[in-house]
Amino acid sequence: MQLPPNVDFWLRVAAIVVPAISAIVVAVVSYRLSRRMANHQKDLNKELEGYKHELQTSFQTRFYEFQTRYSLLHQKKAEAIEKLFALLARVDNDLLYWLWSSHHLRNQTEEELYTQAEANLQELINFFDERKIYFEQGTTDMVLVIVDTVTMIYNEYPKVMQVKEAAPQLVYPIKQKADLLREKHIVPLMKLLEKRFKKLLEAETPIQAIERSDGRRN
Repeated sequence: MQLPPNVDFWLRVAAIVVPAISAIVVAVVSYRLSRRMANHQKDLNKELEGYKHELQTSFQTRFYEFQTRYSLLHQKKAEAIEKLFALLARVDNDLLYWLWSSHHLRNQTEEELYTQAEANLQELINFFDERKIYFEQGTTDMVLVIVDTVTMIYNEYPKVMQVKEAAPQLVYPIKQKADLLREKHIVPLMKLLEKRFKKLLEAETPIQAIERSDGRRN
């Protein structure tokens, strides 16, 4: 069957136009989709940058707070060690002067030396009770031994001094006890505190640790 001439014409036109229109429609749709995707990506990037900035700000704030707390704790611990060392040195000197040396070395009477020694011991006790949180268990144990032993010596010594002329041999056990305390506890603890104090001063801060770690990775 043969189609009318006009129909054949329009079929040919349609065969040309329809693909062209389809191509235009596809191009328009693709363009609009591309624009939408580009705008959406732009919004996402903007959101992401805002989120990253927020995270960085939060991290920097928290890190600054942490570093501040770390530095303060670092400083307080160093001060506690330094003070404990000084108080132990006083007690150690009191034992040396009071039990072995002539009282004229300090220009004080025996009663004045005894009173001062008790005051120094009490200051050590009060300080350690308040700052115990900064020290390890080993240090705590040694301080308690020192306090208990020195307290016992101070309690015994006045009684012995009253009879030292008649029974001088009673003084020697106290001196031996004091000497052993110094050798086994006071002097070793002071050396340990000195070592820890120096190590604490050399310790790196959090930012130094991070920078050193980053340097190794790079």
